Amino acid sequence: MKKLLGILVVVALSTGCSSLRMKSDKEVRELGEEAYSTQKYDEAQTYYDELLRRDEEDVDTRLKRGRSRDKTGNLLAAREDYSQALKVQPQDVRGRLYRAELSIRNGDHATAKADLQEIVGSGDVDAGDRVVALKFLGNIEVAKNNYPGAQGFYRQATTLGASSADPWVIKHVAEANYNLGQCLYLTKDFQESHERFTLYASMAKRGGLSVSPQDYYLLAITAYLSGDFQTASNFWDKADPQMRANAARVLDDPTINSKQFH
Repeated sequence: MKKLLGILVVVALSTGCSSLRMKSDKEVRELGEEAYSTQKYDEAQTYYDELLRRDEEDVDTRLKRGRSRDKTGNLLAAREDYSQALKVQPQDVRGRLYRAELSIRNGDHATAKADLQEIVGSGDVDAGDRVVALKFLGNIEVAKNNYPGAQGFYRQATTLGASSADPWVIKHVAEANYNLGQCLYLTKDFQESHERFTLYASMAKRGGLSVSPQDYYLLAITAYLSGDFQTASNFWDKADPQMRANAARVLDDPTINSKQFH
């Protein structure tokens, strides 16, 4: 009985594989896109595997399989896909950004920096992609506690993408402003820090982001530390209660936690 069940399983699997191989490229690609868009990344990989079996140099599919592998935690395989895509098409910006992002997460800053500098230094790269690369370069400097160095990259990113109407670019410009605000806070430039957090808050919705109670705390505390108590009062009521109470204690100012701001 067990032997019969084993045979049936093998038959079922081979039938599924044969069925997929009989579908057109367009059909398999559509199945892959549907699975990916619904976050069924393991299933998506099955379709991308089939497309790459047919064409190993399909860069777009290889990158999508890499992203699927990345999202399911198969980081080494994802990196292989990104690198293979770049061997076929060295100027592909997506491959460099994906590999750089993965390298940053793995602490491989040297590889990430090389990929990002390649993007920033290229005259053929879209401004939006350069914004993302500059933001990531800033993140690398933050990881090394080089806050002045990070500020330079974030400033370039925010200046370059300031006039963009693309929600994707706006998202990264907003995040660069936020990260710059944090660097300025750590270097005690509270006034510009507040200005950068304000820019983030004004752009967040257009970039698909949100303003959290922690963000309102940063808006409040940077205004307060700049001496602009009136502006700070506009944000305390939306700030994280625990962070607000802690600020009142550390700064020895009970008015920060006063009901007058509710």
